[in-house]
Amino acid sequence: MLYLRRFLPVLVVLIAVCSFVGCAEKEPPPPAEPPPPPPPTPEEIAAKIVAESGIGDPLPEASATFPQEAADKLKNRLRSAKNQNNSTPDGQRALQLVNQQLDQRIRALEGSGAGNMCSATSKPSKS
Repeated sequence: MLYLRRFLPVLVVLIAVCSFVGCAEKEPPPPAEPPPPPPPTPEEIAAKIVAESGIGDPLPEASATFPQEAADKLKNRLRSAKNQNNSTPDGQRALQLVNQQLDQRIRALEGSGAGNMCSATSKPSKS
């Protein structure tokens, strides 16, 4: 019984300390990072390509000329868009949409009489 009287205060203190430590507020876990935004749709990708390349700009007059430098810039932008987007199915679909818009644009230009705006694309006449 003597041993119990000696260890009783130690036992009470030990129980009290363990209960206080167990009741201490735990630090809340850090907030989870928000999920990344969904990837752009093919339509969004196509709209970006069209806007950056100027395909959707108003049609020029039939007598207007298209400088070779501008034609080269357009070709480079479209090649760059193809390289960036050709590796995913959504990107490939976007390129198809851009191709359709470009086709419509070319047909509209040909219909307006401005089909040979760029001297580099027109074939020289043989005399």
